[in-house]
Amino acid sequence: MSVQGVTAPPAPRRRFRCVQCGGEAAFTALNETSLQCPSCRTTFPLDHGIVVLNEPEALEDRDYPAALVDLIADVESRHFWFAARNDVILSTMRTTIGSLSRKRVLDVGCGTGFVTAALERAGMDAWGIDMHLGALLHARTRMRGPLFASHSTALPFFPDFDAVTLFDVIEHLDDDVAALHESAQMLEANGHVIVTVPAGPKLWTFYDEAIGHKRRYDRGSLIVALHRAGLHVRFISYFNCLALIAQTLQRALAREMRDTHEGDVVDVVRKALRVPPEPLNTLFRWSARAEAPLRRFRWVHGGSLIAVARL
Repeated sequence: MSVQGVTAPPAPRRRFRCVQCGGEAAFTALNETSLQCPSCRTTFPLDHGIVVLNEPEALEDRDYPAALVDLIADVESRHFWFAARNDVILSTMRTTIGSLSRKRVLDVGCGTGFVTAALERAGMDAWGIDMHLGALLHARTRMRGPLFASHSTALPFFPDFDAVTLFDVIEHLDDDVAALHESAQMLEANGHVIVTVPAGPKLWTFYDEAIGHKRRYDRGSLIVALHRAGLHVRFISYFNCLALIAQTLQRALAREMRDTHEGDVVDVVRKALRVPPEPLNTLFRWSARAEAPLRRFRWVHGGSLIAVARL
């Protein structure tokens, strides 16, 4: 179709890879009840517009119970840490990769969609994938883009994305390098992988154990992981510098329960992510913006790291 002699760009392809046969399955709307792979005829149900690529029972994770999902979804919208992280992510992406408008992004481990929705509001064609169907149901209330429920370590997509993001994801994985390498395979030419991770191995507390962290990173270890995944680091920086002391004290005060049943994990996270009283909560969020000029100095450390890399 053309208007006054100008040809409109082709509509972006909306497809995913069938987890049964590897074939291409396409969709045009997320208000359907199911999708079918044209190659092997496998049918995938849609739950509230979420493409369920594995049986719901296979997606259950005892380390991430429903009560914990609901707690995090509630805290995200109020706690300074999550808002400040969104600010850092968006400003870093705009600085390193340019305008976000109409770029397609795949958010791996998108959880409840708090960051994914912010990317969508920034003008991106945002897609999310997570193994927790309960978290994705929260994400669906926050964003319009495609969401996929899958536990597969092989991402069920094609190289259709301008950016693949893993925000506080790889520290939960036994093989972080494999996840980064797999994510890079989803990129179009000149695409980028963007990651955030908890920083400071010496800052390890029981909170890290309770929520399933395998490690905390420093600048060097994150660069090594990205390089081993075949990626070239364009930008890396600490953030949450000024709020680091408050964050560390708050988490250290969380009661160190050693049992692994649901109540303990939820209680530890609730204590560690208690929303500070106003105006401290707002002050800590603005401190993340105020620290931006400091983050260019290599001697500045913080509670988190962000990196942008490309093939």
